[in-house]
Amino acid sequence: MTNTLICNEENPVFCSLIPTNDAERAEVYNMAVNPGHKLSEMINKQISLKNIYCEMVNGTDEITGETWSAPRVVLQDVNGETYSATSYGIYKACQRIVALWGPAPWDGIPVTVIQRETNGRRTFTLKVN
Repeated sequence: MTNTLICNEENPVFCSLIPTNDAERAEVYNMAVNPGHKLSEMINKQISLKNIYCEMVNGTDEITGETWSAPRVVLQDVNGETYSATSYGIYKACQRIVALWGPAPWDGIPVTVIQRETNGRRTFTLKVN
């Protein structure tokens, strides 16, 4: 079974938790539509990473009117708490974690949320502890 829940060109969705019953389906649904925290609330704090949910979202720049597409990532910790961010930095960090630790779910990879300023914009990444 694949981790890609919906795979189309407009909105691919990935989740490391493959639901096999209604309780797990509800868990994935709630990760997607109602994550508990903003990842920005966790800057310099540790999360014990267990699962990842990711989807591409589209938006429009309020100043320029340009449309954009970016990954929206939801991290789930071992206690079931969820943290979301629309961030290429978090997306890339998750790709690297999967490449090195293998596919989730994990027993809890200790990561710290790091914020950096680049070109006047904040970017996020994860530091493995």
